[in-house]
Amino acid sequence: LQALKKLRREVFGDTLADSLFGEDERMADFVVRRGELLKDASLPVEEKKVREDRLKKEIFGNDSEDAFPTDWLQYYEKTVRETDQNPEMTGPEKEKVLDSLREGLFGQEAADRLKKVEQEQEAREAREEQIWKRLESLEADAAAAPAERTRRLSELQAGMSSEEWEHLVARFQLHRSSAPPSAATGK
Repeated sequence: LQALKKLRREVFGDTLADSLFGEDERMADFVVRRGELLKDASLPVEEKKVREDRLKKEIFGNDSEDAFPTDWLQYYEKTVRETDQNPEMTGPEKEKVLDSLREGLFGQEAADRLKKVEQEQEAREAREEQIWKRLESLEADAAAAPAERTRRLSELQAGMSSEEWEHLVARFQLHRSSAPPSAATGK
């Protein structure tokens, strides 16, 4: 983090770099240092709160309540997107950054729950993508007999509740109708 901050100041100068990146850098610094504070098992909860408030003032100044981002989730989602889209990071490096971010923002227990929910969401999305490809294939197969279409649809629906299936098909149809003709039909 410090190396990136130094590089930005070398390239853009202090004033422009602070204007462009200052808020994100301060937040990243806060998240890392807050995470370290939360991990310190030797401190009672009350002392952690006092130190967290002190840390806010140190990083964000006297107006820390106004300057401090109140939407943790928005900051989290933005950082996750930026990390996921960073082509210079490997999968394990991204995971390490995201683990640290989760823990720093939400604490270890909530970070573990959040990671589990995100992994479940990724698995659902991967499964949905496979089903969409098979639906597109079925839709494009004009030679398939009605009985064959019914059998293939039943295979796709296996293991899903009717509500899940209806939701998935509705999203597929919405996706198909909003995609350019070449993307929806493969032509």
